[in-house]
Amino acid sequence: MSTLTHPHSPSRQAAGFWLGVLGTACFAVTLPATRLATGTAADPQLSPLFVTLGRAAMAGLLSAAFLVVTRAAWPTARQWRLLSMSMLGNAIGYPLLLAWALRSVTATHAAVVTALLPLTTAVVAAWVLHQRARPAFWGCAVLGSALVVVFAWPLLGEQPDAVAIGFALAVVATVFVSRRLRCTQRKVIL
Repeated sequence: MSTLTHPHSPSRQAAGFWLGVLGTACFAVTLPATRLATGTAADPQLSPLFVTLGRAAMAGLLSAAFLVVTRAAWPTARQWRLLSMSMLGNAIGYPLLLAWALRSVTATHAAVVTALLPLTTAVVAAWVLHQRARPAFWGCAVLGSALVVVFAWPLLGEQPDAVAIGFALAVVATVFVSRRLRCTQRKVIL
């Protein structure tokens, strides 16, 4: 096996690092871009549903192009069922709730609240996949989320209830989809 194709080679690790940086940068742009696309409640632009469906269509087209270019295997029928459940939360639920919320709050505020999602994702993943993380991981995750809440609380202004309801809806959607995945398949392998 050549050095370039070995999964732990320095060049592969550097490529993985820079792809991660690129992915993070692309995700960071989604909040301001969604805010620009949907506008505010006082000056609405595109509907949140239209923006969400456009994002989902673009993601689907890029995924299909990747499968064609790399000649990778297309998902099986069993995988399509699991992917469709994931799509409900990742490509429809979260972007739709985000676009709807961004009509009322700034992109900066939404970014701070969105920073709570990693803890929620870790909890749901541990529950669905029955994986145990070390106590230090959970301690750091909870501490980081607590810092986000402490930072965000003064920014809420007159809308703490709306933000709390929006975040609660996002958590409920995540738990619902994950619960459905757990009931459908005890062991999730894609």
